[in-house]
Amino acid sequence: MTLRNKSIIIIVTISLLIISLVNASARFILLKSFSNLEEEYCIKNVQRAFNAVTTEKNNLLSHASDYATWDDTYAFTENLNPAFIASNITPDTFINLNINFFIIMDKSGQVITSHGYDLIKNETLAISANLLDQIINLPNSQNSNLKSGSAGFVLINDQPILMAYHPILTSRSEGPQHGILVIGRFLGDSFAAQLSNTTQLSIQIESYINSALRLEFEGAKQVTDSGPAISINPLNSKNIAGYMMVEDVFNNPVMILKAAMDRDIYNHGYDTILFFIYIVFFGSLFFILTALYLLDSQVTSRIVSLSRSVIGVRLSGDLADRVPVRGKDEISSLGNAINEMLQSLEAADYRLRHSRDELEKLIEDRTAELVQVNLDLKHEITEHELGRKALSEAYNEIHLIISSISSIMIGVDNNGMVTLWNDVASKLLSLSSDDVVGLDFFDLPINWNREKIAQEAAECVKSNKNIRMADILLRNQTDDIRILGITLTPLFLKDKEHPGFLLIGSDITERRLLEDQVGRSNKLEAIGQLAAGVAHEINTPTQLVGSNLRFLGQQLDTILGWLDKLDQQKDAVKTGIKIPLLAIDSEKDVTFAQLEYFKQEAPKAIEQSLEGIDRISHIVTAMRFSHTLEVRTRRSPT
Repeated sequence: MTLRNKSIIIIVTISLLIISLVNASARFILLKSFSNLEEEYCIKNVQRAFNAVTTEKNNLLSHASDYATWDDTYAFTENLNPAFIASNITPDTFINLNINFFIIMDKSGQVITSHGYDLIKNETLAISANLLDQIINLPNSQNSNLKSGSAGFVLINDQPILMAYHPILTSRSEGPQHGILVIGRFLGDSFAAQLSNTTQLSIQIESYINSALRLEFEGAKQVTDSGPAISINPLNSKNIAGYMMVEDVFNNPVMILKAAMDRDIYNHGYDTILFFIYIVFFGSLFFILTALYLLDSQVTSRIVSLSRSVIGVRLSGDLADRVPVRGKDEISSLGNAINEMLQSLEAADYRLRHSRDELEKLIEDRTAELVQVNLDLKHEITEHELGRKALSEAYNEIHLIISSISSIMIGVDNNGMVTLWNDVASKLLSLSSDDVVGLDFFDLPINWNREKIAQEAAECVKSNKNIRMADILLRNQTDDIRILGITLTPLFLKDKEHPGFLLIGSDITERRLLEDQVGRSNKLEAIGQLAAGVAHEINTPTQLVGSNLRFLGQQLDTILGWLDKLDQQKDAVKTGIKIPLLAIDSEKDVTFAQLEYFKQEAPKAIEQSLEGIDRISHIVTAMRFSHTLEVRTRRSPT
């Protein structure tokens, strides 16, 4: 992977990590903050709605207190004057007070008068028996010492009702108490609409029992632990609702108050965070592109150029070339370092070339000196190489033989007692493991050099070093003499300061025999090579002598034929017979014989033949001398 690709991966990875970190921070911190702010605002809206309900409850209690602490009401409980009802309990009273029922009870809990009015239909409303039972069972309603009133909620026929009751006293709030006065209103959609107008919130009120709001309330998340329980439930991406369960005067759930609001805070925060993430993303993209451009222009391209220059120097092989350097930074420092290295290499190459020239001259001079010595030692070196090769082959064969043969293994503790005796030792030494383990090793009936083994074992234990003993003679029960190779190794058993020893031995009798056979084989091989060399040396002068003798034989045959004819002509001359043709033939024969050529070459042929014979005689003499030297060497070895 190139440096540029690595840089791209690093920059992109860091940018993605930053974007991921910003996104996670925005989602899990900022967006959570907006969500918490939204929940707080929703809680405040629910509290505002509940405060509005509380205000209505206090207003209703105030109206009940006004009528209950009034001398006319106090007197009505005594005389039951119908004029009181006609003048004070009218439809206008219900409409002005925004109530649905008006009930007066005496001290014993008996209803003196009860009136109901439907504010929507503007007609009289009958008071149900369940409502009267709930009123009779109101807390402290039968307490004759009750001095103050109370307000709360009750549930009648699955419909929540807000009511207030107060003891009937004089206008100075003095007694004795003549009963209680109860007023109230039914809580429905009109009451929720009134609260919505008052608080400018979307408020919904439903009964706790058999209500759809109850399912929403139970599925919402409770966000307050103290005071009235408030729960929050995001309805969708645009709306969120807060819920509060309201208890009646008997501390039982009576209704659920729901305040819904738009999720302007959360959505605005989400849009802001999204916009912020876009800014970070495009900023990171701009950063990546800018960083890559600057990296390519200021770093990567210069490094690539430097690398190409170094490759060019390598391909050209000219150490005098230099890489171009520009700027004053780490890359230029690297280029200067490369140039300094090239300069050092150039100087080293010059010194190397100079040293090589001097060395070649010295070698040439030394070679001239050693030529003669080399010629003298050539034969000896050849024999030495052959001997070393034969010895190496013999060593390899012996090594393979030794590695395939099991060895004797005997363990002896620091007291000289046998602790280990393997099967090979039992077979070779004719003593079983059961017979020797636990006995003194040096007292065992083994026919070998016991004193030397005891001495070397003591030296091994004392010096804590391995000791090798070769050619230890062993005479077995059949009087066969075996040659053993033994190695003694310190053996630490229980006592770490006073070691015993481990004897590892092998039968090397066959190896010794094999070494003798290898020596004889090498001698036979050397003799064969010598015979071949001698045959070659004798063959050359022999061929020369044979060629010269054949040449002389051919010429002599011609000359002898000519002499025979010459004798014939001599006899003819003596007898006086003229033989002209014979003279002509003799002249041709003399021409044919080329006597002049024979006169020149015959001495040379004879001389060369004599040189060949002398050379053969010299070779035979050298062989006799070599044989004599070998015999002397055998008789008096060095």
